[in-house]
Amino acid sequence: MKDKNFLNTLLTELKLKFNNEDIDKIHQNIQTIILEGLDQLPKRLYKQKKRNNFLSTLFEIYLADNIIRNLKERSKYSLEYEPKTYQEPPDLKIKISDTIIYVQIKSAKSLERDNRLIKLIKAIKIKTDSIKINRRYSLSFSESLDINLKDIVNFIEEKAKSGTDNKKYTYHAPNSDSYIDIIFQTPENNQLQNLSLDFGSDIDAINETNKSKNQLLNSLMNAAEAFKWESSENVINLIAIELPTTFDDIDITEAMFGTEHDLPLLNKWTRAGDGFFHITEIKKKITAIIVLQRKEPELGADYWKVLCMNEQVVGNIQNFQEKIMNIFQCDKIWPYNKAPSYNGSGFFDLDTSKIKFPLK
Repeated sequence: MKDKNFLNTLLTELKLKFNNEDIDKIHQNIQTIILEGLDQLPKRLYKQKKRNNFLSTLFEIYLADNIIRNLKERSKYSLEYEPKTYQEPPDLKIKISDTIIYVQIKSAKSLERDNRLIKLIKAIKIKTDSIKINRRYSLSFSESLDINLKDIVNFIEEKAKSGTDNKKYTYHAPNSDSYIDIIFQTPENNQLQNLSLDFGSDIDAINETNKSKNQLLNSLMNAAEAFKWESSENVINLIAIELPTTFDDIDITEAMFGTEHDLPLLNKWTRAGDGFFHITEIKKKITAIIVLQRKEPELGADYWKVLCMNEQVVGNIQNFQEKIMNIFQCDKIWPYNKAPSYNGSGFFDLDTSKIKFPLK
């Protein structure tokens, strides 16, 4: 096993922000899973040269460590990483008594920039829509998005007043490698009363309907391909997916359970049958999804865990739920008939004080 100095060097080379507590936590997690015989994961982590690949492997290590610590309180068990009995196996196989739990781990960190970009563009557009200048403008963003909203809006307003048409103006964020390229155009006949953000490649991000929801749905479908068998009373198939904090609560629940529809005349709402759990090949295959999100931005931070049960799967839902909760100790269970926009509770608005483990 590599020492803490190696980890320090690797994180520095990858230009990741970290502190000594992060190093200690990651090193501790690695020690735990090596003692369990899962040395493949640390070996993979040490070889990573790309940030997203490193972070995805780090998430797998966190989850494996979390499972091991929870299982230590239980009876005998076995835990395998990428079990060799299958050609393209799920990431983890857990056996407790007569029950086998397969877990496919998915990190959606690669979707984080898209979601941050959508929110940033919408915020800029709201702020600039009230600026009374007869011009249109486009935005093109750097890979990093460390942008102060007030500063960029002031920059756009200043250049909109005096800038030349079709000339690129670049805003550079202080103490950062983030920047935004801006191009202005003046329409004929004074057809615009206010400054208008309505052209350019990055503006497509907010014009694509349901982009975040569809991205998540595709990620779940890719993860589901690891399972070649159906769920049953003694075979539980799980997807554990890490989502960035930028993901919208409604996008998460609609991707899994179906699109929300308001029925004002009946004073209620319903869901369409277009969610992940409604897909024919998924109904009997995936028992549940565990959605994880960092509690803090630090690399060594713990995660919130929300369990989303497939209520159409064949078997005793309560039995499945108890087995999963005892292994993963999720903070919350999100049911099919709950929606952030109608029930007034956010997906990660968690009160964990009432949950006790293990469940009986």
